[in-house]
Amino acid sequence: MSSHFLNHDLVHLVVTDFVERVIFPLMRSGMVKRSHLAIVVAYRGDLSVEFEDALLLERTYNLDNQPFEHPYDQIAYGKCALAYREGRSTREVNAHRPELLQTGDVVHAGGIVSLGFAIGVSGVDNWDDEAFALQLAVELWRIIMGRYMIVRTQDINFLGEEVNHPT
Repeated sequence: MSSHFLNHDLVHLVVTDFVERVIFPLMRSGMVKRSHLAIVVAYRGDLSVEFEDALLLERTYNLDNQPFEHPYDQIAYGKCALAYREGRSTREVNAHRPELLQTGDVVHAGGIVSLGFAIGVSGVDNWDDEAFALQLAVELWRIIMGRYMIVRTQDINFLGEEVNHPT
């Protein structure tokens, strides 16, 4: 997935900025359990696209450079994949729709679907994982909408050509 409004580089920039501004300070203050986490982001706009092809970001963040206690990257990937496949949060699937689970699925909260994204976060408590995933979806949507509104209000079209407005 790549467009003027959404691409791998933009997602990396937005997620890294969010982690540094919001999550790292919470880690430093001790308000979250660990000082590292993994994040996986997929765009869910075209469901005919296989999950692997919809991926926009797979990244780990490690504030203290200590080894991970568990394979949080794999867990975040599994959370994102389950949320992408089922179109609902991993918390909802595990708590209310266990018949949707398949062999090998992650059984932890922290995978969400919101605003066109499936996002999996792992590394802190599952409620923090889920909260950070939801906040990231909102942050990505906010940036995309801001970019769109800039283009929409300019006198150029999406191809950079001047637009003649009827008077």
